[in-house]
Amino acid sequence: MPAAGHSVDEYLETIYFLAFPIGEYTPHGAGSPPLASRVAEMLHVSRASAGEMLKRLEAEGLIERGKKKEALLTESGRERAERVVRKHRIIERLLTDFMGYTGWPVDPAVEQAENAELAPLATLTAGTRATIVRLAEHDGDLLHWFYDQGLVPGTSILVRNAEPAADQFTVAIEKVGERAISEKAAAGLFVRPS
Repeated sequence: MPAAGHSVDEYLETIYFLAFPIGEYTPHGAGSPPLASRVAEMLHVSRASAGEMLKRLEAEGLIERGKKKEALLTESGRERAERVVRKHRIIERLLTDFMGYTGWPVDPAVEQAENAELAPLATLTAGTRATIVRLAEHDGDLLHWFYDQGLVPGTSILVRNAEPAADQFTVAIEKVGERAISEKAAAGLFVRPS
């Protein structure tokens, strides 16, 4: 029985995106594999619920636990997580294409090559122009907020103000206007600087 109503696939997808938020899973020993507390936070479940599901995933050979109890996808876990991500990307591609937005590439090799060109908005300085390429997908509420604000893939922006210490960024969005963005949101917007 899945913990708190979340499926195995939802947990695997969450672990995948926490390991590397723009979709390129980092192999063992690199990056910051997620702890149970972070998985629980992202899925809005208790740490106990997340811990139970992580034990199940470990028993099924989909994850292994690191020295600090972090969740590391096994080869079979990574393959299953990538299938889930691919399915969601295909669905999103259909929706965004019909809505006129630019979607993400569906091919992981294309996506991983593209990742090298991207930077989180939070790392840019005032005066930088950029195009939004990808959104962090591991936070559904944030993803909806991005779309509500017009912060979608393919949109050109200009960073007007960048104050990470004050938790505030201001961007001018082409054909929309200015928007204030928190540091958390700015860290989840992956852009290609012009």
